[in-house]
Amino acid sequence: MDALPTTSFAPQPRRIIRVARFSAALLLDGWPWSSPVPWRPPKKANRSVALLLQALGLRKRAPKKAGVLNVFFQSRHNIEVVLPWRKALGKDWRETERRCLRFQRLLIGDPTARITLLDTFNELLLQNLSSRHPALRAAYTKAIRQPAKIPDLGNWLRNPVLTTQLPKASKWFLEIHEARIRGELAHAKSKASGKPTRPICFRQADKLLKGAQSAWAEMIIEWKKFR
Repeated sequence: MDALPTTSFAPQPRRIIRVARFSAALLLDGWPWSSPVPWRPPKKANRSVALLLQALGLRKRAPKKAGVLNVFFQSRHNIEVVLPWRKALGKDWRETERRCLRFQRLLIGDPTARITLLDTFNELLLQNLSSRHPALRAAYTKAIRQPAKIPDLGNWLRNPVLTTQLPKASKWFLEIHEARIRGELAHAKSKASGKPTRPICFRQADKLLKGAQSAWAEMIIEWKKFR
């Protein structure tokens, strides 16, 4: 009934839910229905178990709703490291959730808009991690060029302090950022060639998204270390 071990490459979330419900069913099979019992699911039990007990009348309230970001990273990308995102992101929490939902709406839409939105979603995550991380915040602050309040994203993603700390995340974030800049929603013409920019095709967008799981997992695991 306790939560399964949390790693960046955990089993499929649906499988975890099935195992949790099966475990609960085994316990309930021997439940003394005629009298109350002291057993209650521990806090780390899968949320589906609490929902099952509520449906059976053994729990008064529904469990706390799962946050947008935890559901996104766990259910869609199998990253089973849970973060208190509201605390981790502070004032940017709601905006990051909004961009996460907006990105998911674009998964079947225009790939150029999808990658553009993904770049800004990654940027919010990286800004908050970098400004709080003990090994990154000094370099992050130094990278800000006045009167700006934040550093240029492309330059920060190439900073050796960041690339050393987050080699997978910084590389993938940069790939997304550069693809966004080359797309037709960023600029009318390429600064390098002077030619008109072109939309990002579905094949290119799908290829870019293949690096998401390992990059986000590295970032979240690193974030978890100092939360």
